[in-house]
Amino acid sequence: MLTDSFPLNDSLMTVLKAPESVMCYILKPSDGTDVFIRDSVTSIKLNPGQLTVLQYLLLFDNRNYTCDSIIVQSPNIPAVEFEMYKIGYGSLSVIVSLSDFSWKIERESEEICSYNYVEHKEMSRFCNYFIDNAIKK
Repeated sequence: MLTDSFPLNDSLMTVLKAPESVMCYILKPSDGTDVFIRDSVTSIKLNPGQLTVLQYLLLFDNRNYTCDSIIVQSPNIPAVEFEMYKIGYGSLSVIVSLSDFSWKIERESEEICSYNYVEHKEMSRFCNYFIDNAIKK
């Protein structure tokens, strides 16, 4: 169900709908803590087709803007960060966790919102494409 009404404010949606650049980073745990950081070796620039797939799977489906309380109680282990940048608006990060089917938006390391995504298999395939490419580097 694609729609033009989003639960996010206009400045967030401006960056999410039409970013000038999108970088993908693989996340890894920091020294045994619950904090995850970018793997400095892995950064992949998304092409327009990849951005369209990300937007379709995650951002433009209103079913992805819910919090499901009956999701399996798995730990949140963020796997991939998509940093989107637009001149005049700055950057924000979309962080995807494959372990508990959640995604969140952060700006300057501050969480803005967190939801569950619906298309588990497709999102996993999409993120694993970047993870596999990062491992091959």
